[in-house]
Amino acid sequence: MTTQDTEDTHDSHDVHEAEEAHAIDSSKLFQQKHQMYDQVLHALRELDDFSIPECSCLSDAICYAIPSHRGAFHEIVFKLARALRSLDFLEDIGHKHLKSILRVWIQFTTSYLKDVKFISIWSEFIVGWDKVKQPTQADYLRGTFEKAVFLDWSELEVQFEGDEETILLVKFCYLLQVQSKKNDFFLSCRTVGKFFGVDRNTANKWLNMLVKTNVLELAKRGSGYKASRYIYAGDSCSEEQLAEVGITNNTFREHKNGKHKQRAKQSKDNSIPF
Repeated sequence: MTTQDTEDTHDSHDVHEAEEAHAIDSSKLFQQKHQMYDQVLHALRELDDFSIPECSCLSDAICYAIPSHRGAFHEIVFKLARALRSLDFLEDIGHKHLKSILRVWIQFTTSYLKDVKFISIWSEFIVGWDKVKQPTQADYLRGTFEKAVFLDWSELEVQFEGDEETILLVKFCYLLQVQSKKNDFFLSCRTVGKFFGVDRNTANKWLNMLVKTNVLELAKRGSGYKASRYIYAGDSCSEEQLAEVGITNNTFREHKNGKHKQRAKQSKDNSIPF
């Protein structure tokens, strides 16, 4: 099952979340395998181009990009490009290996690409591959949540009186804001529900609680499958704490008028807001 969680970075495409995630135990996130996972994995291992762990990651990405319903040709192909872009070991991959991966994906997507020639699929894919600005959002959300789990931010223990779920949700929202390139970030109650093992109504109340207590500011309420947009307005952790979970850049954060701000360190420019 997939749900739309944010705006896309390629034309007007929609970004969808991946399959069900379990609760706070990050080691169990997204463990549920696609029904074709084993078949895809076998096809990838027959290529003899990738290690077993790499084949496993590729199988996850390919299964994520197998369409579940009819859609526009370019959207179907671009979803695969975005999924593969989320895999670090493919950063410098050559066209030969990309073609091999594409052919495996096509094996399991033929009913959605009826009568489409390989040259058309390949040309659409390679153009999309170069246009990807942000990898698959499902992988991004999962990765950010995992970083939140391991973020050592002891100050929140006192502020939220040791409430583990609230602390983790605050850290998750904070990291989404830190990594956002816009003034706000997208987050749906569906996503919160999946990661924390609660229903959507409960997740919605949790997010509303953070708004009411001035940790978040509601920038735009979601509608339909569109997620709500928020601005993080709570406390910040240090750059050293962020670096420990793999978030490093040349910026620092400050609070001004109740909103979270970002300013370039030693920059010639003025402050750059989220």
